[in-house]
Amino acid sequence: MKKLDISHKILLLCVFAFIIYIAAGSVMSSFDFKRTDVSDSQPLRVIEESALEETPEGEPVNINTAGKYELERLPGVSEATADKIIAYREEFGPFETPEEIMLVSGIGEKKYEAMSEFIYVE
Repeated sequence: MKKLDISHKILLLCVFAFIIYIAAGSVMSSFDFKRTDVSDSQPLRVIEESALEETPEGEPVNINTAGKYELERLPGVSEATADKIIAYREEFGPFETPEEIMLVSGIGEKKYEAMSEFIYVE
């Protein structure tokens, strides 16, 4: 077998380096390295374990003072609906009766019936 001179060794090394470069490029292109700007993302919500239950236990909820997460525990109340309840309170003042919650967009008779035993006003 013939020995390779230095120029052939360099050429062979360059070919191997190019092959590795191409292979690494194809592997790396399958990864998504986009930077995520955390300042534009939604804030993390810390939810107490009791807020994960579908229906509230214990005391009924005062819909005039309940916070977002407490409202979300009510049957049929999503995050968006809880936001609407709070916005309604801020715009029109406290509810005078529990039935008044049906004036909030997205809460009809069915949702009210599902939550009625868990809510009160004060």
